[in-house]
Amino acid sequence: MKFFVFTDNKELIDSKLSDVSFIYKESKPWPEPTLFRYHAFLEHSNLYAEVDYLIFCNANLKFVRNIKAKELFLERDMFCTIHPGYFDKSYKTYPYELNSKSTAYLKSCSESIYIAGGFNGGRVSSFLEMSNVIARNTDVDLENSIVARWHDESHINNYYSKNKAIFNVLSEKFCCPD
Repeated sequence: MKFFVFTDNKELIDSKLSDVSFIYKESKPWPEPTLFRYHAFLEHSNLYAEVDYLIFCNANLKFVRNIKAKELFLERDMFCTIHPGYFDKSYKTYPYELNSKSTAYLKSCSESIYIAGGFNGGRVSSFLEMSNVIARNTDVDLENSIVARWHDESHINNYYSKNKAIFNVLSEKFCCPD
């Protein structure tokens, strides 16, 4: 297992830990860190040659037990997590991107679920393919003066809606606040 930690803490960059690569990421004003998250993954794709899977989790995610890759993926290429704030709510309340001019636009329907942006992953090739789509769509939106309602989370919900078959969907319990 190898960890890729994106940080604005310059003191960590030269740390020598065999299973951790610290990657300097300049601090930017909100919402840039989340909006350009998938650009950052792509920018450092040369580092992922030694791993089979890439798993993203927010820095404040606390793991309370060991999780095996098999549990996350269940024979699928990707996994995502139901948003803990919406798992028990009507699909009519999901905060999808409603601007039909946005590449993240998503129309809510009764079969919908709302995906959390804070815990997802996939086989390296599948994760980078998703990252390419999300980064490209973010760029298209910005060229049209559009910022998706919930930034990368809006885009991953759109991506999931078009690629459901490749995802194992984890319950909200994998991404619950304390």
